[in-house]
Amino acid sequence: MNKPEYVVVHHSETRDGVWKDWDAIRKYHKEVKGWRDIGYHYGIELVGEDLIIQQGRTPETVGAHCNEGGMNAKSLGICVVGNFDNKPPTEPVLAVLRGLVKSLQDTYNIPANRVLGHKEAQVAMGGVATKTCPGSQFNMDVFRASLEDKHEPV
Repeated sequence: MNKPEYVVVHHSETRDGVWKDWDAIRKYHKEVKGWRDIGYHYGIELVGEDLIIQQGRTPETVGAHCNEGGMNAKSLGICVVGNFDNKPPTEPVLAVLRGLVKSLQDTYNIPANRVLGHKEAQVAMGGVATKTCPGSQFNMDVFRASLEDKHEPV
């Protein structure tokens, strides 16, 4: 059972567009990696003109998105479809992500300092950052500051 204490933000490293990349990611995780479902709990994707929050695993289900330090069993993984090594996420994408993360913070009492990019989570849990995820042009410090942390750690 997943006991969310963190939110881990990822990017898909794919080009976003009019096709549902979320379905392709799910298919890859199931058919190539052999997992029972997509590794993330949520996804954010631009489909045509609309930004959509996609459902992955249920929040109660352990994820498969960040192995270090048992993070999969104590976090919610959000994958933003796009490649933020090439360009930063747009403000509309950040606004949808911010709304989703704030909702999860309220539901699970997660402080902003426990909202981490994948590479930050790898390091925080004693590992080595093996990726740039959620992308070298995604500024997690600025994003965390935008969450207006109302959840002070106990």
